[in-house]
Amino acid sequence: MTVTTHKQAAKTALTVGLVAWMGLTALAVAVGAGIAGKPGVWAAVIGSGIAGVFFLLTAAVAVLTSAMNPAYLGGAILGSWLIKIMVLMGVLAWLRNEDFYHRGMLFGTLVITTFGMLILESILVTRAKVPYVQPR
Repeated sequence: MTVTTHKQAAKTALTVGLVAWMGLTALAVAVGAGIAGKPGVWAAVIGSGIAGVFFLLTAAVAVLTSAMNPAYLGGAILGSWLIKIMVLMGVLAWLRNEDFYHRGMLFGTLVITTFGMLILESILVTRAKVPYVQPR
């Protein structure tokens, strides 16, 4: 059993998440190109980009606040979530009147990439061997 620190677990999640996100993006672009051509590619890039940035920013905040009190981690995650939601609303408001992307492909990519990244994050967190107490 290898015991890791919170920072090591967060760095692992960040690294594995980045690789998985690139793979999901490549798959989504290929599917988008096959389904809707250039608008499908744009939809796949935008949808995967939104989901990936959400995940990676959360993991980056966890890495940056891992040495701090857990209350700071919670506050930083909540603050970053609020900022990400505001940015998402702005992006979706801008996209509402645009026609260069395929709406169904955007929705599908966003949902599948989001669930994929959440499942990956859940697996990484549950398999991390982080002690509950600090040794003296």
